[in-house]
Amino acid sequence: FADLNHRDIVVAEIGSGLSEFTVNLNRFTDSYGRNYDRIYSRWMITMQVRGRFYICSHAKYVTELYSENILTPVIPKNKKGLGDFELNRWVSDLDTLNISFITINIRINDFLRSAPDKNTSSFDYLGYTYYVDSKKIEEYDKLLQHAAQRKIDVSAIILVYPENKSKDRKIGRMLEHPEFDQGGMYTMPDMTSLESLSLYAAGIDFLAARYSRPDNHYGRIHRWIVHNEVDTGRIWTNMGHKTDIEYMDAYIKSMRLIYYTAYKYNSNAEVLISLTHHWSASFPEKDCYPAVRLLDLLLLYCEKEGDFKWGIAHHPYPELLTEPKSWWDRRATFSTNTELITFKNLEILNAWAEQPHTYYKQTHPRTIILSEQNPNSRNYSEVAQNEQAASVAYVWKKIIGCNMIKAYIAHRWIDARFEGGLKTGLRRYPDDCEIPGGKKKSWYVYKALGTDEEDKTCEFAKEIIGVKDWDEVIKSFKFN
Repeated sequence: FADLNHRDIVVAEIGSGLSEFTVNLNRFTDSYGRNYDRIYSRWMITMQVRGRFYICSHAKYVTELYSENILTPVIPKNKKGLGDFELNRWVSDLDTLNISFITINIRINDFLRSAPDKNTSSFDYLGYTYYVDSKKIEEYDKLLQHAAQRKIDVSAIILVYPENKSKDRKIGRMLEHPEFDQGGMYTMPDMTSLESLSLYAAGIDFLAARYSRPDNHYGRIHRWIVHNEVDTGRIWTNMGHKTDIEYMDAYIKSMRLIYYTAYKYNSNAEVLISLTHHWSASFPEKDCYPAVRLLDLLLLYCEKEGDFKWGIAHHPYPELLTEPKSWWDRRATFSTNTELITFKNLEILNAWAEQPHTYYKQTHPRTIILSEQNPNSRNYSEVAQNEQAASVAYVWKKIIGCNMIKAYIAHRWIDARFEGGLKTGLRRYPDDCEIPGGKKKSWYVYKALGTDEEDKTCEFAKEIIGVKDWDEVIKSFKFN
């Protein structure tokens, strides 16, 4: 047996005629010249002839892994969530809106440091010392403690800045993919060298250990969204020009690294692939891949290399992000090869996940959360706010009919100036000249969803959408 780099060789005698067998290995090794955890290796059967190795099987990752903690999953009260959550003067919305889910952004470069100073603390990983920004970790602690106190399900979006955006340039240089080009907002983590891989694993290990304690002392991360909108890889998870297979080969390594690391501390750990509303549409010249193609590749890799617990973090924005009336979307059709999956045709995504061949180990359906999206309000006029609020009601009625979709996480919670003019929040800009952070009509609709006030509060939306009954917005769809 050999790992994929042929640097870690294990000799084992295998009886003739065996179709299945198990090999038990020591988990830790120094075969690479430094301490290394073999859970990150994929293994294959090889044959050595005249000093050369020949591949005789698909690669396989570890199939059995020990977890320190069997943590009780959070039981959500409803499907409502808030995206890119942060602590501010409106934190009471968690209670008032009866929130069950939040997402938070964690940029590895924001907290890892390459050297100690008065603002850092240290931690050990595989016998090596690493450093974190103590103040940044305290910020995570406070935010996650707020969520844990309310039994809110937390998805952490793991992002990696390139060197030119890193507070610590050495950390950024080590984590930046060697083929990153300057067109990307974020980079695929560098997993091509052991030093960089170990740094990345150490950062995830620190987070997983801290936020998977049975006592919830620092709060809890329940699932891990691996990078952002990876079907538009050149923009959001850049590793230069790559074919879809080359790209997914690297991305799945990152997914597995996070999954295996988190699983060490939480047997309910789960990672999610982040996808835009582009389903079968693609822009290969821009290194953008059809989301359904990436999902098919992910399933194929799991079939050949061993399955792991992953789900989907989908972003079903309307066809035009500025247009809240998603029911007008032309490219979102009720077809398996629809170009887009938006609010209009969420049933397609739901039906995809209902297919047994997509299940984890062929037995458990994949988790789907809608982790980033919300209808836009063109401005703060009454008409614009009514359209946005009507679309929020429309989306809610759709997802209630989609049994595979576990959460709708409204993004943004509060309008932000850096969103290119979009006003998808439930509250106005914090520096709005009239009502800073003021509640929009969509806020009141969101509050009513899942309560006895839902039907009454959402009644106004039917006329805007053009329906007489909410059953008209829900479509039945199955994959053949």
